Amino acid sequence: IAPRSGVVIANAPFTVIDARATKVAPYVRLDYSGHWWDPNDSGWGLFVWHNARDNILAAWFTYTPDGKPMWYVFEPTWTTSSATVTTPLYQTSRLPGPTSPPPAPTSYATVGSASLDFTNFGTADAGKITYTFTGGAQQMRNIQRFKP
Repeated sequence: IAPRSGVVIANAPFTVIDARATKVAPYVRLDYSGHWWDPNDSGWGLFVWHNARDNILAAWFTYTPDGKPMWYVFEPTWTTSSATVTTPLYQTSRLPGPTSPPPAPTSYATVGSASLDFTNFGTADAGKITYTFTGGAQQMRNIQRFKP
């Protein structure tokens, strides 16, 4: 490599270290980012963003009984290295518009709670979501990573 300063670096050893190995438990060894779905319900899905700091954002999309799109989001934290705590579930919406982001803020309302669990499935491509809507019964769906 010949940088502009004129110094030539011909050979430089370096080591790549997994920062997660130095974390305090529970740290997560797998990346659960991706598109998830319930193969028994093709109108339902979950986008999961899992970053190197083990933060998660989950965006759940589905349709109402009359066919209108519905979005929910939640940001669970880890309770073990493969399961999250239950956290508030928010319903989100915004008016359609020609710009992104929209000029008016997105609205949201707390509508229940949700958690993710990737324990005991034997693969990083299977898990479950457990959720409860305010005033309703707890529900669970088995999910799997979407692979086109």
